[in-house]
Amino acid sequence: MRCTMTREQLLSALKSVKGALPSRNRHAVEILSHILIEARQECVRITATDLLMRATCEVGGVQVIEEGRCTVNFHQLEEISRSLPKQARLTLTQQEQSVEIACNGTAYVEGTSAEAFPFPRTLPDPGDIYAETHEEWERDEQGTSQRTFVTCTYEVLQAHRQQLVLPCATLGDLLAKVAFAASGDDPFRPIQHNVCLSLKNDEVTLVAFDAFRLAVRTASVPGSGSWEHDLLIPVDAARKVIKLLPKGEAITVSFVATTDRLIGKNGQAYEAEPFLRPIDVTLAAEMVRVSLRPTQGAFPAYRRMFDGEWKTRVVCETAELLSAVQTVTAVAKENSNLTIFRARAGMLSVEATNGRLLRPTVRDVSAEVTGAQISILLSCQYVLDLLQVTTTPSIALELVSPAKPVVFRPLSDELGTSHYLVMSMALQR
Repeated sequence: MRCTMTREQLLSALKSVKGALPSRNRHAVEILSHILIEARQECVRITATDLLMRATCEVGGVQVIEEGRCTVNFHQLEEISRSLPKQARLTLTQQEQSVEIACNGTAYVEGTSAEAFPFPRTLPDPGDIYAETHEEWERDEQGTSQRTFVTCTYEVLQAHRQQLVLPCATLGDLLAKVAFAASGDDPFRPIQHNVCLSLKNDEVTLVAFDAFRLAVRTASVPGSGSWEHDLLIPVDAARKVIKLLPKGEAITVSFVATTDRLIGKNGQAYEAEPFLRPIDVTLAAEMVRVSLRPTQGAFPAYRRMFDGEWKTRVVCETAELLSAVQTVTAVAKENSNLTIFRARAGMLSVEATNGRLLRPTVRDVSAEVTGAQISILLSCQYVLDLLQVTTTPSIALELVSPAKPVVFRPLSDELGTSHYLVMSMALQR
């Protein structure tokens, strides 16, 4: 392989795939510190992966002297490229165990054969048979749980392919409005580490939740139709993907899943109900393409949580409420973030205290209150998180009772619709 490109072309491509590399101190597999460079005709394709995510960037307008493919140590290539003059043109030439960089001199970086680089996932077809080994726990005759390993055989019954095209800015806005609600530290509820993307009647919805809050964001995408199956993506991976994609372009989201059936266990015939198995999701712009493995599972039926009728409704300015919550947060932090919200005629009071203060810290917010007076105990951190991503001038709080969750609805949002649900902390005391 031998090709020539500018320094800026190379650095831009390296930046586009850098997020798919594992962190520099966690290269357990040496090849993952390398990127794959493929030179074909007048295009160079650069790929990076951490085995969970795979990012590819195409560089057009380059001179391909000799077609080929090889792997190069990413960090060495990036450091050498940054040291070159801004207007420099460099030539990459594949050697036996290295890649030569020629530009006003010669430098070498580690390189290996392209065959060592991980291959992309192969998408299955109906009728394919595959086997997986799972860990299971079974009770013996004494009632003691014993760990066993079971080899299961599956048959692919049907393939599902769903697609959505939307602006990258819209996708970024959806994620920014809900990602904070996803739990990242609960090993017993892994489904909470994800965001759920659904499409229904030209409206795309992104949802995240943990044990005490729920965030929903909906945006209109005319002509997109509906999806049959929801897509679950790990929230950390979603944040990385958004950083990799160019902001001003349209993004094509392609989701592939299969309907599979378990047909055997440890070589013995077995019958079970078919199930949906997510295979791959790809987010592609004009020159950048990112693939990752979606999560298998289902989100709770969250839509009905916003259907109940409120008994008290409070409408206030978002900035004023944010300032009030920020004021009491320093005090509430020493009391498990517990904060009292009191709604009365024309006023919403935010109050917090701790064991070392003689009097509570109180901030009053002018508000339009409809319904009965009510006081409710909430986590100020949860309220602060949602207010910090709210960009509308006003917000509504809908309350039912001191023991019921509070629904927050940002008002007059031209880009979409957001709903937030925060659990009352009264029952946790």
